[in-house]
Amino acid sequence: MRFVVIGILSMIVGAFLGYQQPGERDRMGLSESPSAEELETAVSDALQDLHPTRQRDRIARLAQKMTAENAGGAIRAIEDRIGVTSECTLKPLMSAYARIDPDAAFSAAMGWDLWSKRVQGGAEVARSVAARGDPDRALALAASVSVPKTVEGVIGGAITGWVQAGSLDRPTKYLQSLPVGTNLDDAIDGVLATLYLKGGIEEIMNWVDSIPMAPSVYVRKRSFGKALHWVANRDPLAAAEWYERNRQYKFARVGPSIVVTEWMEHDPEAATAWLLSQPDDGLRSQTFFTAGGRLVANDPSAAYSWALHLEPAEEVDRVLMHVADSQFHDDPSRSLELASKITNQAKKHRYLYRTLRKWQTQSPEEAAAWLARHELPETVARRLAQSSEDDDVPGIDG
Repeated sequence: MRFVVIGILSMIVGAFLGYQQPGERDRMGLSESPSAEELETAVSDALQDLHPTRQRDRIARLAQKMTAENAGGAIRAIEDRIGVTSECTLKPLMSAYARIDPDAAFSAAMGWDLWSKRVQGGAEVARSVAARGDPDRALALAASVSVPKTVEGVIGGAITGWVQAGSLDRPTKYLQSLPVGTNLDDAIDGVLATLYLKGGIEEIMNWVDSIPMAPSVYVRKRSFGKALHWVANRDPLAAAEWYERNRQYKFARVGPSIVVTEWMEHDPEAATAWLLSQPDDGLRSQTFFTAGGRLVANDPSAAYSWALHLEPAEEVDRVLMHVADSQFHDDPSRSLELASKITNQAKKHRYLYRTLRKWQTQSPEEAAAWLARHELPETVARRLAQSSEDDDVPGIDG
């Protein structure tokens, strides 16, 4: 969504900076209507600008100069650097070309070597056409393609533009008319981004709640999961309450995992308290593991503090070991501290033994100092003692 906002702002800035009197040349040395060769050179030069924001602003200004006569120059510049041309750069140029000649713009995009760029370019053309009030033509562009994954991407662009034009009921009905199993990710993402800009998370939740569950729940299910990520990332409590209102539906079963995983980045303790307040659906252990893994990836220190305050329970054993593993490199004592909270005794003993043996191998003096201050379960102490004796015997690998 950040790129959508940046793209819109870039177009606005470009409109102001690109204004000039007829016959004058702008700051890039171009006239109001440059030739195809001049535009090709200017676009190629802009695409080589290593400053992302400046590059987008330059491209936005150049897009304003595209005409039926010179558009081919811009497209040639894109084709020459298609492998390093970002989606944010493609969008203003393809949107401008679509206003001039949608069919030619779409044909150009479908001729690019890279599949991902074909989808990005084709989707932007379809979005532009639909946003200007012709969704049927946009969908016809999608229908002209034979590769299913490309079709889905172009449909996503068409649906996005359709919603941007102010329609919501008809695009939703169109999505429901597609075969169950169709990849709707691009279309749903486009709808969510547009609705968020229009009215925030309330607009998103209202749309998803309005999607009929007959004849198929598929569109509602796919939309709920993706929308819940959007809402939870911005307002975890609102997401939790929305999930609870939909908890009776099977498609909402993914809810706790999504809510808690996103909430962990804002307030791990509150996320944990909420999860424990929910009925156990048999997925709680996996939810803890997924959410804890996200926290470990983003902030290992915060993950340690969170795990340290978890109430011992079998459902958190797995995530405790995961967080403990993440601490070993910087502080093995933290790993052992977390391991002491594991409720499954067999797993705890195995973990303690494995971690201590690793520490003894890497830093024997530090490990010995820790062992002198802590009492181990008898089975772990006995295994460690035996391993130490074996280490002292030549030819025996402890």
